[in-house]
Amino acid sequence: MRSIKILSLVSLLFFIGCDERQADLPVCGKFAFVSSDQFDNAINRGDFFIQSARIEDDCLLMSVRIGTCDINDTEVELVDSGSVTNSGEHHRTLRLLLDTDDSCNVDEIVTLSFDLRPLRITEAQEVILNIQTFGEAITYTY
Repeated sequence: MRSIKILSLVSLLFFIGCDERQADLPVCGKFAFVSSDQFDNAINRGDFFIQSARIEDDCLLMSVRIGTCDINDTEVELVDSGSVTNSGEHHRTLRLLLDTDDSCNVDEIVTLSFDLRPLRITEAQEVILNIQTFGEAITYTY
C-alpha cells in the first residue's frame, strides 16, 4: 500500500512539472522575440516574400515564398524592434529574419507560425503589428 502512495505522489509531481514546462513552450511554431540588436543588425541570408498573414488565437500564421535549396535547412525568426509606439493604439514593428542557402533559386511556399505572447503589452488588450516588407498592419487581440 505504501508503494502505491509513493508511486501516486511521484506521478502527480511529474504531471505538475510537465504543466509548468509546457507554459514555457510556444503554442505554435516558434516564439516571436524582442531584440532591438537583432532587429537592427541581423542580416537576411536569402530571399522571401510574405504573401499573406493572419492571426489565430495567439499565433501569427504567414504564407511565405522562400528561395531555398532545402526548406528543412532554413532558419526563420520573427523579431520585434523592442519599441512600442502609442498613438492612440499600441504599435510594434517586426522583422522576419531568414537564414538559408539561396544559391538554388528554388521558390517554396511555406506556412510559418509564431507564438505572439511575448509581444503582449501589459496595459493593453491589443497591439497593432507592422511587419517589414508586408504592406498590411495586423491587429493582435489578447
